[in-house]
Amino acid sequence: MTEPYTETLRASYDAVLEELGAAAYIDRGLADLRARQAEAFERTLADVQARIDEMRTVLVGRLAGDADIRYLTVAEVALIMRVSKMTVYRLVHSGELEAIRIGRSFRIPDQALNSYLAAESVKQRQYRE
Repeated sequence: MTEPYTETLRASYDAVLEELGAAAYIDRGLADLRARQAEAFERTLADVQARIDEMRTVLVGRLAGDADIRYLTVAEVALIMRVSKMTVYRLVHSGELEAIRIGRSFRIPDQALNSYLAAESVKQRQYRE
């Protein structure tokens, strides 16, 4: 016959072992989940970086005159000018930057962008003098 204290101790010990087993199972599940999330994040990041590289290549080609494309999107103009898309929309809506509307989007002729930038640089020079 075992003492009640020993039985209580053994029951507590068994409960702790069960909890540790469950905790280890949960930890393995969390580790697997974190690994899958990290892999998904890395794939998404790689996709975004590839898209950025693609856009950069297209923009460099357009600026160098290698491409036969004459119109730029608002996002492309924003990247070239290093401003937000909202700033480009404001310039278009105010009439400062020429654009054509195709459906619900705007396209800016590259000549119009070059003219706008040249005019703005002249304004800055005149203002400083």
